[in-house]
Amino acid sequence: MSLHIFLLNKYMLQFLEKIGEWNPQFTREIKGRLKLFPILVTSAISLVVQAVVFLAQLGALLTLILNNCTGRMPVLRINGSFL
Repeated sequence: MSLHIFLLNKYMLQFLEKIGEWNPQFTREIKGRLKLFPILVTSAISLVVQAVVFLAQLGALLTLILNNCTGRMPVLRINGSFL
């Protein structure tokens, strides 16, 4: 596990060095502002929202399938309702 973290850190540092050669001011800002805690919080919020949207869409799809168990695919009408 620690080898993976070491390699990831190594590649991240190499990437930041390449960016630093192109734009040193950007590199200084990234190194100064990029902290682990805000990244983790943002990632967690994103995953929760994505899971909620996924489950809502899955529920809508399952409801559609269960309500239309006639052996044929539902057809979408022009007004947005299903046959």
